[in-house]
Amino acid sequence: MDRMFPELLGINNAPNRLLDTKTSSIGRSLPTRILVEGPRKEQTFLDFGQKPLATKPCPECGMAYQRGREEDEALHARFHRNWQRQQTRLLSWTKSVSTKDEESAESVELPSQLLEKRGDIQQTKATATIHIVDPRGASRRELQRALEVLNVANDHLGAVHVSATDMAQRQRKIFLYVSPRSQVLGCVLAEMISSARRVVSTGSSPATAIECAGDPCQAVCGISRVWVAPSARRCGVATQLIKIVCKRFVYGCAVDPELVAFTQPTSDGRALAEHVFGRKDFLAYAED
Repeated sequence: MDRMFPELLGINNAPNRLLDTKTSSIGRSLPTRILVEGPRKEQTFLDFGQKPLATKPCPECGMAYQRGREEDEALHARFHRNWQRQQTRLLSWTKSVSTKDEESAESVELPSQLLEKRGDIQQTKATATIHIVDPRGASRRELQRALEVLNVANDHLGAVHVSATDMAQRQRKIFLYVSPRSQVLGCVLAEMISSARRVVSTGSSPATAIECAGDPCQAVCGISRVWVAPSARRCGVATQLIKIVCKRFVYGCAVDPELVAFTQPTSDGRALAEHVFGRKDFLAYAED
């Protein structure tokens, strides 16, 4: 018995085991060398047909962790709290930052959808402030803080960071949407351009890739970046920003929306451009 069923009797439990498992056609046991290498595997999760425990990144902080695993959940919770504190600090915009509030800011009415999201529906006349940061007139501190905010947006968008030198050379301006609580809820990076092309309409649903056709058209302002904080999206913040860009990008005169172009917009950016300009064949340009 111990020779025929060694595993039942707990015999030969070494890491490398020889099992006699082959049986001949006449019923006699024939020794066969089957090598089982390495230690036994342990099943750490019970499989009852549930969804697999996959590692996915957090849509806000970007940390990849395994949902459903206690250790990973706790680690992500700590990281996310630290990330939120850092974002709050980087996206704060106090009055002491701006040196020319009256000249470089526009007041806009806070959208009702945003008030509802934030639980401030009783503040029916709350106003936000859009600050225009021009490297030619802003103080060094103001420009540096604006670039810090812009580069937070660049990280979210997967875009390259922007420097003060680049801002001056390409005649760029940063538009910051600041809430009554002194938090930046959105920003736009606009730059001077001379031409753009019309987008070819591909149907009713926005596409991630755009196609342009026809001869170059005259353009004045290029929208290089558009970003809105996740908590304030789909509330009209980006629309208000674009309207102020058209109004204040060129000193002393408003820019016709027909002369404003987007650079390689995402599907959300394309939907925004179609909404703001009221046409599917809006202008687009290639950013150098």
